[in-house]
Amino acid sequence: MKRFYLGVDLGSTTSKAIIINEKDEIVGRGITNTRANYRVAVEIAKLEAIFNARFYLLKKQLGEEIKKHPEFGKYIDDIEMAFQYLQFKKRSDIFHSALLETANQTYKDELKNNIIQIIENIFTTINPLLKTEFLEGDLASSNQFFRDIMSEKYNEEVEKLDKELFEPMMLVYDKSITPVENEMVDFDFKDLLDRSVALLKKNTATMPTKKKSAAPSMPK
Repeated sequence: MKRFYLGVDLGSTTSKAIIINEKDEIVGRGITNTRANYRVAVEIAKLEAIFNARFYLLKKQLGEEIKKHPEFGKYIDDIEMAFQYLQFKKRSDIFHSALLETANQTYKDELKNNIIQIIENIFTTINPLLKTEFLEGDLASSNQFFRDIMSEKYNEEVEKLDKELFEPMMLVYDKSITPVENEMVDFDFKDLLDRSVALLKKNTATMPTKKKSAAPSMPK
């Protein structure tokens, strides 16, 4: 039975994890920003490295088939991008709910209702953008952390609002992001993998005809 070894570097800014095999070859990598909860930072980096290793080992096992059919390797890369998107989306949904809860607890009456509606509008706008950037762009491989991605998109929308709304919107953000970032989210690899394949099929089916490319028939 093959052995694999996991190492984690808990830094002040970022936490990194690597998995090596018995030949000292790196087979998996994970990285996250170091947050207030060090245990969560370690677990997130570790889980990312484990998932990354599984995709690496899958491509290695299919090495000869990928040489003959490069589209197999591209398809696995696409699945991994969808896999990362679904992880991001789950945390984004948690953050969305936290923003609404914070707004509900922080403000009253008309201002509260206004802030809640703006939050809903923001996510209606950014959700499809993020999906496209993960599945069709390079966001999945950019090594940006959840906080960075969400902060950029959120701030872009807040900047479009009236100036008097800037402070309450940023207060809601600041109160919500840290608890969400320090929450450990459970992911099931098989479930995410199945959903990633289904998402790619659905996304391909809705793309313009000239961009469509059927999923290759993978070897069994």
